[in-house]
Amino acid sequence: MSKKLVFCLALLTMGVWVISCVPPFYGTARIEPGGHLDVGIATDVVRPLKYGDFPNFPRAELGIRHGFKESFQINGRIGIVYMGGDELPVFPVAGLGIQVAAPQGVVTPAFGVEVSFPPTFTPTFLLGIGGNETATLGVRLHIFPDWVRGGLICMPDAFITGHLWSRWSIFAGVGFFYAPVVTLGVGYKIK
Repeated sequence: MSKKLVFCLALLTMGVWVISCVPPFYGTARIEPGGHLDVGIATDVVRPLKYGDFPNFPRAELGIRHGFKESFQINGRIGIVYMGGDELPVFPVAGLGIQVAAPQGVVTPAFGVEVSFPPTFTPTFLLGIGGNETATLGVRLHIFPDWVRGGLICMPDAFITGHLWSRWSIFAGVGFFYAPVVTLGVGYKIK
């Protein structure tokens, strides 16, 4: 794929200004050696209105990852969340992380951690299903400071990513952020 097309796709995805409460995961538990680039968009489809004036928080993200052999990977992501409103309509997000995997044939267990902005620490357990990993199951715990009362807040989510086509992924996640939030998304593997 040409560099101009990759750049245009990245700009288009960022320009959509979409992000959600359950950060989408378009990668796999299985680690692929070398560099990879993913883009994706997602939005909340179920969100209690009493926790905000807006029915959803759409998001766009660009992710980059580099796998070393089949057991270790570093990754990063940047994105924007469309919050609506007058004071802060768009909010940036970014994260850096690592992932380790232990391929077992048809099943691939993996564990990852990410630190991100806004300040969050996220341990993640992944389970890749299928020889070519047609589905990735995951559970995460988002740990972040409670700036109002002090201490930490821990909020879990669970998700499934379907890798039904060679480059396209479909994401569905449920987060428990004060109330259940359901997020759907689609991702594209550029490289």
